[in-house]
Amino acid sequence: MPSLEKVLRTRELPALSRPVVPEGYLEATGERAALLGREDGPFECWLWPIKVLSELTFGLVRAERTLELREREVTVRPGELQLVWRAGPLRLRTDVFACRERPGLALVFVLDSPDPLELELSFRCDFRPQWPAGLGGQLGRLDSVTGAFALSEEQGRFAALVGADRSTVEYAASEHGLPDGRVRIRIPLAAGGSSTVLAVAGAEVAPDALVGDLPLGEARDAAMPARAEHAIGAARELWWRLVSDFSAEREAVRAHWAGFLGQTVDVHTPDPRLDSAFTWSKIALERSWARADGLGRGLLAGLGPSGAGERAGRAWFFDGDALAAARAQVGTGDFAGAREVLRFAAAHQRADGKLMHELSLAAPLCSWLDDYPYAYRCASPSADFVAVLEHYVRLSGDVALGRELWPNARRAVEWIATTLDAAGRPESRGAGLAALEASTAGDRVESDVALHGAWFAALGAALRLAPVLGEDAERFRALEEQARRSFEDFYSAERGHYGFARLEGGELCDELSAHLALPLARGLGERQRAWASLQALNGPMAMSDWGARAFASADGTSAVYPQLTGAMILALYGHGHAVAARQVLASQVELCGLGGLGFVEERLDGERGVVPARGVPHRITSSAALVEAVLSGLFGVEASASERRVAFRPSLPPDWDEARLVNLRVGDARLDVRFYRRRGEGETHVGIEVEQSEGAPLAIGYAPVLPPLSRLFDGPGWLRTSGAVVPRRLDRTPGVPFTLEARVLEGPTVLLPGILPPRGEPSGAVRLVRQRPAASGIAWRFAAPAGTETELAFWCDFPVDLSAEGDGAELGDGRLALRFPPGEPGTWSELEVEVEPR
Repeated sequence: MPSLEKVLRTRELPALSRPVVPEGYLEATGERAALLGREDGPFECWLWPIKVLSELTFGLVRAERTLELREREVTVRPGELQLVWRAGPLRLRTDVFACRERPGLALVFVLDSPDPLELELSFRCDFRPQWPAGLGGQLGRLDSVTGAFALSEEQGRFAALVGADRSTVEYAASEHGLPDGRVRIRIPLAAGGSSTVLAVAGAEVAPDALVGDLPLGEARDAAMPARAEHAIGAARELWWRLVSDFSAEREAVRAHWAGFLGQTVDVHTPDPRLDSAFTWSKIALERSWARADGLGRGLLAGLGPSGAGERAGRAWFFDGDALAAARAQVGTGDFAGAREVLRFAAAHQRADGKLMHELSLAAPLCSWLDDYPYAYRCASPSADFVAVLEHYVRLSGDVALGRELWPNARRAVEWIATTLDAAGRPESRGAGLAALEASTAGDRVESDVALHGAWFAALGAALRLAPVLGEDAERFRALEEQARRSFEDFYSAERGHYGFARLEGGELCDELSAHLALPLARGLGERQRAWASLQALNGPMAMSDWGARAFASADGTSAVYPQLTGAMILALYGHGHAVAARQVLASQVELCGLGGLGFVEERLDGERGVVPARGVPHRITSSAALVEAVLSGLFGVEASASERRVAFRPSLPPDWDEARLVNLRVGDARLDVRFYRRRGEGETHVGIEVEQSEGAPLAIGYAPVLPPLSRLFDGPGWLRTSGAVVPRRLDRTPGVPFTLEARVLEGPTVLLPGILPPRGEPSGAVRLVRQRPAASGIAWRFAAPAGTETELAFWCDFPVDLSAEGDGAELGDGRLALRFPPGEPGTWSELEVEVEPR
């Protein structure tokens, strides 16, 4: 493996570019500062936890007339963004970055122009903390030392400087407080090539104490601005650094990102969009770190413009969201990040064992725990903590952290156990509903499938972790078995699938919900019932072209959450339904960048696939779901550092001959893994090549998931409920680089479209809604808008015969042509096709 120093010298940071999309989201974030906005503006600046300014715009002025620069392009890199505006010979480039660990932002403007021009920036002053806290009197004035506009408050704790060297600041002074209107900063730029830097630099200090009794009148009025001078003075050093020579701060940002990317796993496949989405999703998690004095360092749940509000998207510390991200961090090899998330969550555990749900960055400025009911409102973080801790210990081999946090995990399990009803289900009403979107049952819900699945996963994790730590696991075994049995109480024989919740009075809410994918992905449910439920969830009422609806509906009124869609992908791959799983995964890859370059939205409209106006464009649970879907779903990575083993259960798409995982971490080991398919006369070879570059040797396991009807040459295998065939696992003891390979004939499979419809259009992609063994083959039931005619790419290593309802299908030249029955506009029809070996 190359050294970290070599990685830092040679690694080129990834970049994404496109013409400016006015509604597209942009951000430049560090741990203490953030610039957020839309690609065409305006922007807002935060120095956590203070919203410093909003409605920030900038442009070029000639003779008091703003110039129109219509040709615009945006480029984003980790930690930085760039806007380029052109008009004829004029070119204005704006580079923006946030300091990695200091409360500062730099906007670097570079102008190419045959004539001298003036750069004008304007903004409104906010200088208020996140909800629900408040400050006393805010102050705004010109700083006589730097010439920048200074924002502060009367206690003298917070301050910020906004400005550029050799600039003019214009504002209408207010008798008290902030300016009534906009602040304008004008910067002259010479002809030819010229540049300038607008810096936003902040400070938080211990305020000076008030001495004695202040007199009335002018002396008292002067005391409070003087008190703020300490904080303003503390901000000046960083402000001068940014406006005079920002190179050290920017290089620190770039070095951090080169190091992060060099230490985490890379994916290389024939699908460059998937590779890019994976890379940018792990970057999105790392971009979410924030630090607030009095609280420490944690992951923000999500970011987006706050508008007139006082929270930037979901820019709080949500333990449940951070734990979901930590699971993905573990998979990418970012063990340090996951470790910090776990310790942060444990630090806020209540005495009775319940984990915190949410924590405002402004909590030190208000009575967050005493005056507001939100901190511990949800139960799922308590269960998720146990599951993520075990996942972390298993893949990292860090048993020491397991021992350190085992008391927290045990107390979390014991707390949830106090909420169980007579059947052994966590009571959502008392513990806190785990669902992202409420069902029509509303507050009648007593227990729901999402929380039950989280509870089951926590118990399984405790059972696996306890022996590693030398702890007794017997208590958890009985609870796990009880949870497995009581999950069947959610099954609806009438509907043929599991429902969403048990209601007061024992009634079953049998709504089909994507929340069900969470327990199904964790192995809950009787095998045939789970398979039937998964297929129902993949139908057009529950699954849109852009992901799983929270609740199935013919009119698409329920929103689509990528977090739930990620669980659906894991469940589909886990049950061997690779055709459907690949289609859903492809849709999530398409979502990456839909709202903001490199980000996956929090949610989308269920009917038309558009992003809500007040959505959260950078949501860590959405990005984490995509990372997990690729590593745990598509490639089937499963490992144990303490047992020195790693196994792969890949579901290689039929159009791929090769894919790679580079720099995969298992404990102290690093692996490069190549998956391949080599089709030949009379047999196909599917295998892996593994090279280990660091750490003690690992035992390797390999069991590829193959299409139904596949034939095996190397002995018997296993048949999944879906019909998928899995060869007996091939194992290799530790040793030098090696290959594991299975000789097979792959059975019939198709490739379903995973692209998004035109913006604002409803779903219309063909779906595989049923798959079942037929008399001597496999039966597929497809669904599509009534009257659809389409062709699907088809693969099979041996000759087959085809039959279909009403001659609605035809096979030839590697294509499966489908003709769906006609119907009313807006309705869907189905077509069953049987394939059997010739």
